Amino acid sequence: MSALEYVTQEAEKLDEHSQFLLAERLVQKLGQTAEHREAWSIESKRRADAHDRGEIEAIDAEDVFRNLRALIGK
Repeated sequence: MSALEYVTQEAEKLDEHSQFLLAERLVQKLGQTAEHREAWSIESKRRADAHDRGEIEAIDAEDVFRNLRALIGK
């Protein structure tokens, strides 16, 4: 069994809240290289520009967090 398979199996044993926290940590870790920071910078500018042009709508942060809490049962 590969390390990835082992970690995946162990992560699947966690409750949903812990899985969410783990995923959040992994995503944060990915964003720590200069390449990833640059990619996120470009993507965030693209999204902000699209919002300014009226191509996409913003979602209120309170709504986002309320939906996330509902998904993880908190």
